[in-house]
Amino acid sequence: MVQSIADLHQHDPLILAAHSGAGLYLPILAPGLALVGQVLIDAVVPPDAGSFTPSADFRAKLDRLVEADGHLPRWPQWWSEDVMAELVPDPEFRAAMSRECPRLPISFYDRVIDVPASWAQPWAGYLRLSEAYEPQASTAAERGWPVSRRHGGHLDTATRPHEVARDLIDLVQPLLQSRIRPLQ
Repeated sequence: MVQSIADLHQHDPLILAAHSGAGLYLPILAPGLALVGQVLIDAVVPPDAGSFTPSADFRAKLDRLVEADGHLPRWPQWWSEDVMAELVPDPEFRAAMSRECPRLPISFYDRVIDVPASWAQPWAGYLRLSEAYEPQASTAAERGWPVSRRHGGHLDTATRPHEVARDLIDLVQPLLQSRIRPLQ
């Protein structure tokens, strides 16, 4: 993925946005790219530096879900049908989404993620979609990041993509405007 992003036209400002669990990988992706910024969307905010592993509570939940082959069920199956129906009301879309999710080995969550000290440079922002991620949004705000808060659901990136895109544009607009140089 890093190579694919690096192959993009580098004359345009590049901002990488990561949703949910993908946010944990921003620290290892960002330094290798010519980014002007990054945005976490309803995601855990990684530490400023050091290393990171999933919390013991999260890992215990996963241990209860792991199947005989050492893999976890597809992510939507981690939750009850009622929870998923609330997040993704359309049953056909919910089924398609579930089919597209990979089954990960439980060992995926054993990896230690080394966090370089400069990963959030030169700019980082946070878009909170759901109330469950308010503590993470507050952490981002405490770090001085711009934070935008939607009153929606964790999967609004899939169920309300145009609204989320608008919110993302609003969040990064000041950064982009600061990078526009007048024609000479």
